[in-house]
Formats: sequence, C-alpha cells, structure tokens
Amino acid sequence: MIFNQITSQSDLWAYLFYALIVLFLAVVFLLAQREKLRRERLELTKEREVNEKLRQADRLKDEFLAKVAYELRNPLNGIIGLGEALFDRLKDDASSDTRKDLVTLIRAGRRLSTLVNDIHDYARLRDQSVKLQLKPVDLHSLTEIVIDLNHPYAKAKKIELVNEIPPDFPHSIGDEDRLLQIFHNLVGNALKFTKEGKVRIRGEAREDGLYLGVCDTGPGIPDKERKHLFQAFEDKEGAMARSFDETGLGLDLAQELVRLHGGEMWVESKEGEGTTFFFRLPMSKEKAELPAQKELLALVEIAPKPVEPGAIKILVVDDDPIHQQVLHNHLSREGYHIISEFNGEDAWQRFEANERFDMVLLDLTLPGLSGFELCRRIRERYLASQLPVIMITSNAQVHDVVAGFNFGANDYLTKPFSKQEFLARIRTHLNLVHINAAYGRFVPHEFLRSLGKESIMEVQLGDQVEKEVTVLFADIRAYTSLAETMKPEDNFNFLNGYLGRLGPIIKRHHGIVNQYYGDGIMALFQRKPSDAIAAAIDIHQKLLAYNQERIAKGRKPIRTGVGLHTGPLMLGIIGDEERMDAAVVSDTVNTAARMEGLNKVYGANIIASEPTLAALEDPDGAHFRFLAMVKVKGKKDTLTVYEFFAGDDPEEADLKKQTLGHYERGIDAYFKREFARASDYFKMVLTLNPKDRIAKHYLLNCTKYMIQGVSPSWNGVEEMTKK
Repeated sequence: MIFNQITSQSDLWAYLFYALIVLFLAVVFLLAQREKLRRERLELTKEREVNEKLRQADRLKDEFLAKVAYELRNPLNGIIGLGEALFDRLKDDASSDTRKDLVTLIRAGRRLSTLVNDIHDYARLRDQSVKLQLKPVDLHSLTEIVIDLNHPYAKAKKIELVNEIPPDFPHSIGDEDRLLQIFHNLVGNALKFTKEGKVRIRGEAREDGLYLGVCDTGPGIPDKERKHLFQAFEDKEGAMARSFDETGLGLDLAQELVRLHGGEMWVESKEGEGTTFFFRLPMSKEKAELPAQKELLALVEIAPKPVEPGAIKILVVDDDPIHQQVLHNHLSREGYHIISEFNGEDAWQRFEANERFDMVLLDLTLPGLSGFELCRRIRERYLASQLPVIMITSNAQVHDVVAGFNFGANDYLTKPFSKQEFLARIRTHLNLVHINAAYGRFVPHEFLRSLGKESIMEVQLGDQVEKEVTVLFADIRAYTSLAETMKPEDNFNFLNGYLGRLGPIIKRHHGIVNQYYGDGIMALFQRKPSDAIAAAIDIHQKLLAYNQERIAKGRKPIRTGVGLHTGPLMLGIIGDEERMDAAVVSDTVNTAARMEGLNKVYGANIIASEPTLAALEDPDGAHFRFLAMVKVKGKKDTLTVYEFFAGDDPEEADLKKQTLGHYERGIDAYFKREFARASDYFKMVLTLNPKDRIAKHYLLNCTKYMIQGVSPSWNGVEEMTKK
C-alpha cells in the first residue's frame, strides 16, 4: 500500500511537470503570435503610409501637369493670336517668305497647344473631372477637318490622306471637340510612322454602333509591343522607344476618351503591311449641325530658289516638317542649299546613289532607320573630317549624347537652340571640313583611313600599316616629244586636263591616287584587284572619247600604258619632324612600274601580272590573254604577264576575241619549241587582225629561232635590259 501511494505521488508530479511544460509552450506561442500580429500591423501601417504617400505624389503630379498646362495656355494663345493677326495685317503687302514663316509659327503654336491640351486632359481624366458635351456629330465633316489640319504634314511626307467616311454616314452622339481630338491623335500617329502610301479614315455602321478605323501603310507593330501602346508614359526600350507614340500619351488619351463615350478601342496590325486603330462610338438618331469650321491657313507655296554654283549642300533629316522649316529658314538665308528628308531610309538612299553633301543635320528619333544607325552607316563611307554630322534632338540625356558621339557624330545640339549658336557651329564645322579638304588634296582621306586616322592632325612620323593592295601605274606614251611642241603653260594645262580625267575614274572604282608624277599616275586599290582592272579599262575607254576630241581639234591622239601588280605593301608617313610625306614602300610598287613599262615593248595598253590575275574573283569574265614570261631589269624572279584588252578600240578588242583560239595554240606551240607550227597560228591571227603587235612580235621570234635555233636551256623567258 505504501508502494502504491509512492507510485501515485510520482505520477502526480509527472503530470504536474508535463502540465507546466505545456503551459510554458502555450505562453511562448501566444507571445510569438502577439509579436507577429504586432509586426504585421506595423508593416500594414507602413504600407498604408507608403501607399498614401504614393497616391499623394500621384495627385501632386497630376495637379502639376494640370497647372503647367493651364499656365502654358495663355502665352500659347497669345503667340497664335498675334501670329494670325500679323498674318492678316500683312497679307497684302508682305513677301511670300514672311507669310510662309508666319504660317509655320502659327502651326507650331497650334501643335504645342494640342500637346498642352493633351497633358491637361490626361490629368483631368485621372481625377475623372472630364465632362462630355454630348450632341449629334457629323463624322464625315469632322474627319474632313482632321484631314485639313494634317494635310501639310502629309504633303511634306508625300503621303495620301483619304476620308472614306461618306457624307451620308450615320451621325454619332458625342463631344465634338473630344472626337476631333481622338481622330487628330490617331491620324497624327499614323502619319508619323508611315513612310509611303496612304492613311485612310473609314467607318461602318452596325446594329451596336458605329465602327471607325484609322488605317496606315506603315511598318506594322510587333505582337509583343502592342500591349504597351496604350500605356501612358511607358518607358519603352529598343525600337519601341524610337517608334510608336514616343510619349505614350496620345494613344492612351484617345482610348480613354473613347471609353468616356461608352465605346472601346483596339488595334490590328501586321508587320510590313500596316496598322489599323479601331474604335466604336454610339449612334445618334438625330442629325447634327455642321461642325464649326476651323480657319485653316494654307501653306504659301514658294518656288524653290535657284541654287548658286558651288553652294554648300546640307542634308537635313528630321520627321518634323515644322522643324524642317525652321532649319530651312536659318540656313537658306546664309546661302546654303538645303535637301530635306523625313526618315532615315530615304536619306540613306541618297548616299547609296552617291549624292554628295557638305554636312548632315540629323534628328535622333526617326521612324524606321534611327539617327544613330544612319550616322553609323555614314561613318562607314566618310570620315568625320570629310562629312560632319550634327545631331539635333529634344532629348538631352547624357547616354544619348555619348551614344551619338560613339556612332560618329561631330556635334550635338538640343532643341530649342539659339539661331546664333546654331549658325556659329555650322560655320565652324564647315571651316574644318574645308581645311581638311585642303589637306586631303595632298594626303588622301582614304590613306588616313588606312592608317586608322580620322584627321591629318592625328598623323605622326612613323605611322605605318601593311596591306595587300593592287598598284596601278599609268603613263603617256612618247610624252617627251609631245611636250616639246607645247609652251610651259600649255603643258601644264594639258597635264591637268589629262590627269583631271583619270583621277575621278580611279576614285569611282574605289582607288586612291597616291602620286602624280609628271605625265604619270600611281594609284592603290585596297578593296579587290577587279577594281583596278575595271579602272584601267575605264581609263582607256575615256581616252578613246578624249582622242576623238583631240583629232577634231587637229591635235594628235595620245596613248597611255597601264601596268598592274598585286602584293603586300607598306603605307606610312616618312620624313622628319619638320617635313613629312605620305609614302608607300614595297617591291610591289616597283613591279607594277615594270608592268607599265612593258606596254612599250609589246604595244599593249593594259598589262597585269599573274598575282593580279590569280586574285580576280571571276577571271573568266575578264577579256585577257597570255602575254609573256619576262625577267625585268633589277629582278631575279621570272614574271608571267597578261594583256587585258577590253579597253582597246572596240573593233580591235573584238578581233582579239575572235583570234584568241589561234593565238593560244600559237603560244602553246611556241613554248614547246614547235616554231613552224606556232608561226602558222600567228599568221592566222594576223590575217584577221593585221594590227596585232603581240602576234607580230611572236611571229618574228619564231622566224628568228627557226633560222638560228635555240639553246638547250631556252625556256621562252624574255629578258628586259631596260627599265
């Protein structure tokens, strides 16, 4: 019994102990939960405070936008009103230039006023304070006003604006001014991003309302970008940032105004085919009064001023016709010739057509090809010292400025800018261009580019680079005897007239005139040997026409020999610190000069070495034939040389093509020492083409060797004892 009592007491203490542990854990749990609830309440309070601050900041932002818009309206109305009054006052006696400037001023004011109204309306839409003045609206008449308002912009971009809403189209119930705002925003957006084609406004009446659409033939909108179209102030990236509705405000505002009318807006687009913005409006059973017609100032047509010879030519690329007009006014009064383009693609086509400019003024945010990309492409063709590019934009963010310079811009201007500053920068860059152009007459820009330099100011003694090039030498035959018949002044005039014909030909075929020496010229072709061959042929074809002029004037025709060789060459700067010169150093130059000299020996016009022929992409397409294996003076190695005859007189070139088979069989027999058989083939050639001097040369050799014989070591190589 005592044992049972002890056991019962032990159990009681054990239960009591367990109960205390459970109670302790419960207290700990309750305290933890209480602390958790306290923290959650604290976090919730903080979130509420943050949300309230965000709502307050949002309200302040909307109030700020509304106040700024309100404050801007008065000066804008004053600008527009005074501009219209001045236009009316000077309508009869002002020059057409003055009227055009006033029209541009008024349109710029109205455009800014529209943007201010959009900002103001956006703020009012946020606080739901926009009240619609509903009444029946004639949509056909309304859209006619929209087309009239946007006609100058469409005309400048050569885009057709079409109103497909018929006069008998059912009327809508809505706020006339707000509907005008919707159409204006959509049409303006369509025009901005349409390069060519048309923008159409169409409508369809259905049982549930009127379905309207603004259709364009622009580039279309990618699927992944459409969700951003109606997000105001959306921070878009990449192409989106440079394309559709850059602020995101116009489209968002149009959508909200449509919703206020009880309708909806959506977009359908296919890349490469265009975009259509659709929206639905309620139909009115009543007829509307004609909308109040806005007074539109027609743009005064002014005949383009004649361009004076030698006028500086500036390409202006900007999608804003008003800004184009401002730049045109500033520059044309200074005597500059202005070429305007509204997008990057059209501007680039002018460069593709090899149109030359003295300067490019470039907006960054262009539809399609951006200003950055256009600048990059320009720099692939022209150094910054050759063609200055000035970026002009309303975006002054540092990363855009840096990017502009990285893409090759010379300077950067932020809108709005001072006319005096603008013209001063234009003059400064043009002066630098003229200085560099003067240097370029002595050191070609292409030579600088080969050295990796942008300007002659960067060149230092010892700069050099090794390249694989084709060297062209051209020289007038018997120039000494020709020069003896002329006075010194006539001699210089003759040389300048002759070389003035050759230089542009070489440049047109991507060559560099490295040196003029008396009656000769040395040129370098770094791109491909076929450029040098084409240049040599072009030179002789132009000389054929030049000789016709000389013969008509009673002067003797001239002959020019051209030699070409391909190989490694060092381009660089030699001299001393006080006197430097651009030079080329290589045996390739000497070999090319020897090729030119061989024309005198064989009576050919164009001779090229085997390395040049081997480097041609399509040798079968070139008209050439084997000429000789020679060992020129000062050279150890034997050279195989070829005649290119496409630049010969057309009749002679045709005869060489006809006799090519006989000629090649004669050459084959000649090197096999079968001189009698070779002689027969060369006689066949001369029967058809008695003027073939090379065939005569080999026929004489065959006759000599048949009489005298040849040594066992004879291999057909001809040694030249003269340079």
